[in-house]
Amino acid sequence: MTTKTPAKTTAKKSAAKKTPGVRESFKIIEKRSGRWSVLDRATRKFINGAEKLKILVAKGLVKAPTAKAKPAEAGTEA
Repeated sequence: MTTKTPAKTTAKKSAAKKTPGVRESFKIIEKRSGRWSVLDRATRKFINGAEKLKILVAKGLVKAPTAKAKPAEAGTEA
């Protein structure tokens, strides 16, 4: 009796990065770590800092950071 080996599946594994949204001047990529990166399509360079934050907040992917309230001083110094 001969045994048949199962046929290889052609299904691809899930992609390491996900790209939500419509094609724009930038590309938003979700990394495997769960963080987001923004790539400028024209220059092929990554966008960082405040500009990246504005894009991600506009897309609703992250919340804008808020400043922490300073603790009130308790009593007077002796």
